[in-house]
Amino acid sequence: MPVLGPTSQPRLFTIGLLLAREFGDHTTERRLTRKLARFENGRYFDAGDAAAGQYEEEFGYFFNFDEAYPRAQETALLMVRDLLDGEGEWHRAFNESDAEKFAAPTVEGVDYPRMGLATAWNDPGSASLELETYVATRSNRGSPTRFRVTRLPDSGAVSVMRDGAEHGDWKALGSDTIEIGTEIGDHTFRIHTGYRLDASAAFREHTPSRRANAPSTAMNLRPIDLTTAGATFAGGGGCPCCVGP
Repeated sequence: MPVLGPTSQPRLFTIGLLLAREFGDHTTERRLTRKLARFENGRYFDAGDAAAGQYEEEFGYFFNFDEAYPRAQETALLMVRDLLDGEGEWHRAFNESDAEKFAAPTVEGVDYPRMGLATAWNDPGSASLELETYVATRSNRGSPTRFRVTRLPDSGAVSVMRDGAEHGDWKALGSDTIEIGTEIGDHTFRIHTGYRLDASAAFREHTPSRRANAPSTAMNLRPIDLTTAGATFAGGGGCPCCVGP
C-alpha cells in the first residue's frame, strides 16, 4: 500500500515517523523512513561568508525545495529522529529529566563559532569527561584557543589526555575549575575528573521517578481509512496550526 501525502509538506511524514517510533509501531516507522529517504536530501553546506574566507560547514535537509539553504524548522524536526532511540523516548525527554547534569563536570567558554564540540559526555565507568572538538570555521584551523571545565570534585586531582597522549597545557583556576589550552582542530580529549554519578544525589529529589507499574507507551493502532486520508491530502491539507486563513 502506498504512503500517501505531498512531499511539499515533509512534516506530515516526519511527525508520523516520530510518533510511530514513540508508540512502538515499527512497521509504520520503516515505511515512513523509506518514504523520507527518497526526498529528504540531507547534505552539508557552507553558511559562512566566502568572500571573507569564512566557511562554516552546516548540515540540513533540503527536501528538494530547490532553495539555497534548508528550512530550519523542517530540518530541526527531522533531526529529532536521531535523538530518539526508541519507544517512549519523546515522553521521557520531557518527563524524566537528567538531574545529574546540575552537578556533573561541565564544559564552558568554548570558542564557537571558531571551534565546536561534537561530543561532550561524562563517562561514569572511567570517571572522566570525554570531549571531541572540530573546526567550526575553517579559516581558524590551527589558531590557539582555550576552554574551561567546571564543577570538578578536585581540580588538583585532574589529568588531561589529548588524542591519546598526555596534554600538559592546562591550569587550575580554582578548586573546581581548570582551563585547557589547545589549537582549533579535530581533537579528542579525555579529562579524568574523578566524578561519580552518586556525587549529585542531592539533586535526585527533583527528578520525577518512573512508577513501577506505569502503563506502557505502546498503543494499539488501527488501520487508517486510506480513502479519507487520500481526500484530505488531495485537498492540500496539513496540520490545522499550519494552514493559513
